[in-house]
Amino acid sequence: MIKVIHLQNSTESAGGVVPKLHNAFLESNIDSSILSLKQSINDNEQIIHLGRFPKMIAMLEYRIQSFLSRNNNKQSGLYSYSILGTNVSKIKQIISADLIYFHWIQEGFLNLRNLDKLAKLNKPITFVFHGICSITGACHCRFFVD
Repeated sequence: MIKVIHLQNSTESAGGVVPKLHNAFLESNIDSSILSLKQSINDNEQIIHLGRFPKMIAMLEYRIQSFLSRNNNKQSGLYSYSILGTNVSKIKQIISADLIYFHWIQEGFLNLRNLDKLAKLNKPITFVFHGICSITGACHCRFFVD
């Protein structure tokens, strides 16, 4: 049986897509689990939350991002710079997974070094673009301002 792990900042974000997809996988006899930075839905053995320290790192990153974006034109949209992040490459569910499924991994969850460590595990990675941060590097949405 294939094992899939979803990485998502919060299971409630992105319209709750991750739990829905996770449940659809389970109904299709695919071993699915979720690794989330923030605890937002009921715990079960298939939903792993990173805990207190990574959340503190994310809060620190939020403060850094607020400082860095203080002069940004607010009409141009939101920005998330992937600065700190948490190394999740050694978590047993990641190691045992056959497929890593990225959803919203911004806002202190993962940074580029963390993504590199996951890529070096030589597992297939699926990246869902719930926003365009992953393409642009920081901005959530592209707005045209007159």
